[in-house]
Amino acid sequence: MTLSDKKVLLLAADLFEDMELLYPLHRLIEEGVEVTVAGLDDHAVTGKKGHGPLPVDTTVDGLSATDFDGLVIPGGFAPDKLRRSEQVLTLVRDFDTAGKPIAFICHAG
Repeated sequence: MTLSDKKVLLLAADLFEDMELLYPLHRLIEEGVEVTVAGLDDHAVTGKKGHGPLPVDTTVDGLSATDFDGLVIPGGFAPDKLRRSEQVLTLVRDFDTAGKPIAFICHAG
């Protein structure tokens, strides 16, 4: 199976669990997936263990689940920030309604 024609949205905020963001990010890229890292704003994010700053590609504003094949939300303390965003909640609901894969890692679930 090839993944080179797939697009995945990865949500990021400060204090993400470093390996829960970095490992999926790099593995997806290695498989040829187009990964978009989206934050709550356009500021770079930093992991709990100090990795970063990691630039984001875009903000969650205006993104649509129809533009992606899957969603990844890493754990750490970042999900606590992400869940307070109406845009994030709408995106997650839209991915779910569309039956698209959602990877909630650790505290993101």
